[in-house]
Amino acid sequence: MRVLWFTHSSSNYPVRNGKYNGVGWVSSLETLMSGEVELGVCFVMAGQPAKVEEGGVTYYPVPDRSDTRFSRIKYLFIGEDSRYDGLVDDLVKVVEDFKPDIIEVFGSEHAYGLVAGRVRIPVLIHLQGILNACFKYYLPPDVSWGKYFRMSSGISGFLWKVYNWRHLNEACLREYDILSFTRYVAGRTSWDRTLSWMMNPNHRYYHCDEILRPEFYLAEPQTVMPENLKLVSTISEAPYKGADVILRTAALLKNWGRDFVWKVFGNVNAAFFEELTGIDADSVGVQFCGVVDAARLVEELRDAAIYVHPSYVENSPNSVCEAQMMGVPVIAADTGGVYSLIEDEVDGLLAYTGEEADFVEAIKLLWVDRGFAREIADAGRRRALKRHDRKAVVDGLLDIYKDVIRHYKMRLDLGTE
Repeated sequence: MRVLWFTHSSSNYPVRNGKYNGVGWVSSLETLMSGEVELGVCFVMAGQPAKVEEGGVTYYPVPDRSDTRFSRIKYLFIGEDSRYDGLVDDLVKVVEDFKPDIIEVFGSEHAYGLVAGRVRIPVLIHLQGILNACFKYYLPPDVSWGKYFRMSSGISGFLWKVYNWRHLNEACLREYDILSFTRYVAGRTSWDRTLSWMMNPNHRYYHCDEILRPEFYLAEPQTVMPENLKLVSTISEAPYKGADVILRTAALLKNWGRDFVWKVFGNVNAAFFEELTGIDADSVGVQFCGVVDAARLVEELRDAAIYVHPSYVENSPNSVCEAQMMGVPVIAADTGGVYSLIEDEVDGLLAYTGEEADFVEAIKLLWVDRGFAREIADAGRRRALKRHDRKAVVDGLLDIYKDVIRHYKMRLDLGTE
């Protein structure tokens, strides 16, 4: 079986550039899948050869024709609906060269899914986040777009935010189009299943769990509660990821009178959220630590008392899954698809989205009742081990490929495709 992936990650492509750690699970999946199928991986990366064969995998780095300085300036001021046409043309050429039996597109939020309307090959969209839903909650509840634009570092910061706003609006429209005409979708939560059905009631939905980064399978999990109250969160810079909730929760938690430290990992603009909330991170025990690799995160989680995930909206955050794999008690906002990962008071705690008082009460409960905290942490690890079992995920994905190909051929025979 020949399988072609379109992904925003360069996966295991042998380039010396650094990789953003948030896409490590795709490379983990590639490592396992490359021995099961003839695999091609296509992604956007400038300055690379058009085709590279390495380790039994064929890589196709294509240039991003929409990401020149001129195209960005033109797009910012006048807009340009056709700016991805050249990219899609390049993707079609990759399909023609590799000749796959099936195409899998990772993420509905990028332009790669547009290839489904240009080829006569079955295309499976692997849902990550659903941008149309996330965009509704992109800003915290008390922040308007006008206020967001004004909170900028000079004219360059303002223009970047306007560009980003325009880009998100366009991406939402594009995602809706992609999911409207795509017949095959893979996801892993009740939330993404419902949302994708709302955009296209006629698609076939497949449940497909994800593989985590290898470090979290190899690491020794936490088995006893730490002596110090150390909280850990892994988020990104997008406002809906909840850095403001962390600061507000930490400020309220200070009133409890217990010493604690709250380490926040990921690419977060701390100054923006400090300005937004009026809270100085250092004064409330919050440390913004930047992006770290999986090995460092394993060490940080091993002696964490609690992992806290504060996002206003999420589908299935791998950071929650990684904390569960490490045997750390998890508190997460009850939003989006998170309830498909956590059963409240069984293998984690769910807090009201955006409500710092509820997060504080959950933190206090787990810190005071260490036995309960250990119980839900152990249950969370058992659930994560089953959900992210590597063999089960690979076997399940292979079965999905086979069913998609079978169904597509049946429709071709009936003349309905």
